[in-house]
Amino acid sequence: MTQMMKCLQTRGEPETLSIRLSMLFPWVDAVSELPPECPDRNMSVIDFLSNRPSPRFYKSHASYSMIARAKDGEPPCKYLHVMRHPKDVCVSLYYHMLSFKLFEYSGPFSELFDLFIHEMVELGSWFEYEKAWWEHRNNDNVLILTYEDMHAKTSEVVEKVANFVGFETTPEIVQKTVEKSRFK
Repeated sequence: MTQMMKCLQTRGEPETLSIRLSMLFPWVDAVSELPPECPDRNMSVIDFLSNRPSPRFYKSHASYSMIARAKDGEPPCKYLHVMRHPKDVCVSLYYHMLSFKLFEYSGPFSELFDLFIHEMVELGSWFEYEKAWWEHRNNDNVLILTYEDMHAKTSEVVEKVANFVGFETTPEIVQKTVEKSRFK
């Protein structure tokens, strides 16, 4: 999704931006630290996030109840939410937990699967998490996509995303975005 957004933001020419993706689309879940590329290391994380030029884009794994809301009188924030098949989420979580020492996890997949099913993993219940987002699927400021559609119907998803965030596109921009954000 981040590569797709970068392509749309640059009208299909992401190489024109020398800035890294972590600066364009920082993880707000990691608000305790600035991206390594931030030029002012004395800046607070809140200032870094607030002072970015509009439109601002952030990545998060936050549940719907935890997402940032617009201040009174400001236009509502927009949310692109990507849903993924629970089996794939569990496999991805397994490799994520193995690769980060912070989790102190080295068990077999079957053990993690039990933890996942019994809602004893980092974000709790995947089912409740997705249910909360799904309940807002008809909100004007929420666009729910599936990982599977992003892979199988990339052109259609690029157009949906562009329309949702307000980027003008042409068939050429859509095609360039598809080519430069393909799944490998």
